[in-house]
Amino acid sequence: MKVSSKDHQTRDYQALRLKEIGLQLKTIREEKDISLGKVKEYTMISECYLKAIEEGNINSLPEPIYIQSFIRKYGNVIGIEAIAEQFPLNNITPKSSWVRSSELRPFHLYLIYIVIISASVGALSNLYSPASNYSVSDSETQLSDAARLKPKPIPKTSKVNPLSKSQVKLQNKLPVKAQDKPVNVGIMMKGESWMRVEVDGEVKFEGILSEGTNKIWTANKNIVLRAGNSAAILLAFNEYPPQPLGQAGEVVEKTFDPAYKPQALIKVIKTNE
Repeated sequence: MKVSSKDHQTRDYQALRLKEIGLQLKTIREEKDISLGKVKEYTMISECYLKAIEEGNINSLPEPIYIQSFIRKYGNVIGIEAIAEQFPLNNITPKSSWVRSSELRPFHLYLIYIVIISASVGALSNLYSPASNYSVSDSETQLSDAARLKPKPIPKTSKVNPLSKSQVKLQNKLPVKAQDKPVNVGIMMKGESWMRVEVDGEVKFEGILSEGTNKIWTANKNIVLRAGNSAAILLAFNEYPPQPLGQAGEVVEKTFDPAYKPQALIKVIKTNE
């Protein structure tokens, strides 16, 4: 099959971006002291593919859609999920998007004609038919107070719940003082992230959690939680409202015990450790 010059141009650009992304992934992985074997374990991606990504060897990798997926999973492990979007899948956008007049076909002209006619009819309809002729008063409809054009004022005694729907959902799922234990941690995944959880010194979970996953752990002494993509985790502690564990791209380790307060600073694992 003959490959066009445009396809060659796209492939060359993808190869160039892959080299840049691969170098960035490798640098951050080594700074965080994460072995390639660990990345393979958490992503289930062959080590030869992981090496090809780091070396920017696009000829040793499958189709671009799979390459982007591999990059996303790799990025999740080291805390930079968004890096996958830097790898292009589509053809390079031409410098000019204008269509030359010679490329117009009769079918295109027909569509343009229909659009112009429709717009003209709509404008004339609005001009000779004032909107007031079609207005409907509240008395002519069966609407609740909240849906009327002039809703009743909210009483001063009403309180607005400051929590988002996802926060309320997580708070409802979290059992306060469950089983008479003083430490209770619940999480709701807003994205994908690697996580390690220790409960009273024992590892209860280590792996990758996907978006939409809910988990709850309880302890007598403490719960130590370490995560690669902390911004993807909405966390609630005991009766306190849920809040994000950290910011995008941060690897966070946090210890929860009976004396913990939500205002406490998050310990961020620096990339040079």
